[in-house]
Amino acid sequence: MTPPTVDDHIAGDAPQPDDAKVRVTIDDVRAVGLCVNGSRAWFSRHGLDFRAFLQSGLPAADILATGDAMALRAVEQARARTARQSQEGV
Repeated sequence: MTPPTVDDHIAGDAPQPDDAKVRVTIDDVRAVGLCVNGSRAWFSRHGLDFRAFLQSGLPAADILATGDAMALRAVEQARARTARQSQEGV
């Protein structure tokens, strides 16, 4: 049996905010228990700009495009944060 992929998990989720508008930040990464040094290596492996990420985050769609299950955890956190901020009017 093949393990589920990020795409399988997302396909089963309820509708989400537009991932192009959700930005994943280093705070989201930390909130799900991922370390900064490991994140730096992860960004390098996936050809993503870690400095740009630290400065302003990256669109969730870019993070999800890696197909990495750990990336999904950070995206889910960013989605939840974005939803909370929308409800609070931030």
